[in-house]
Amino acid sequence: MNISRPARISGMLASLVVVGGLLACSGDDGTDADATTTTADATGTVTRTVTDTVTDTPPPGTDNPDNPGDGDNPGTEDPAPPPQGPPEDTMPGPGTQLDITEVRAGTHDGYDRIVLEMDGTGTPGSVLRLTENPTADGSGFPVEYTGEQALTVAVHGITYNWVEPSVSGIPAGSVASVKAMGAFEGTQLIVIGLTDGDITLDDISATTLDSPTRLVIDIRR
Repeated sequence: MNISRPARISGMLASLVVVGGLLACSGDDGTDADATTTTADATGTVTRTVTDTVTDTPPPGTDNPDNPGDGDNPGTEDPAPPPQGPPEDTMPGPGTQLDITEVRAGTHDGYDRIVLEMDGTGTPGSVLRLTENPTADGSGFPVEYTGEQALTVAVHGITYNWVEPSVSGIPAGSVASVKAMGAFEGTQLIVIGLTDGDITLDDISATTLDSPTRLVIDIRR
């Protein structure tokens, strides 16, 4: 009598029991059952393959639902702590050719923000000053503003144009007015009227961001 057949059948039945147990357990430990493959050959050898499940993340440039309006989105800026100044004078990068296309203002907890959005190439330079009597580049004529004092922002690396960018979101908090002058010899002057005459440069910061290029000015209240 040949007794090898019952032994082989017994081995195969044991394999089926093991496979069934593995299939029943898949998913119990949090693993996606669709990502688990269990196989057995004629000898009773069991092979179990688990494929990692990858959670999709938002691609760059899209809103993160856990942090809406994050700095990876074009044209938006993360809220920041109150600024620590004074802002440093900076020079534009080599070959910089930019145009200020938009000026907008917003209010955050404890500070106000002015954003100068630009189009072109390179990195802008900037010089920020406080004065009660701002004057236009070239002509030297007085620049009218609303407020107790003016924050002048001279942006360097601008193309030779006399285009005045659009201004939106004014006023905001301590910001009473914003005047964008036309560019003169590679510099464009932005005059920001402040309602608080006690603000100093220590209450102001300036940060350059990219994609698109922006100069972000924070003014602590």
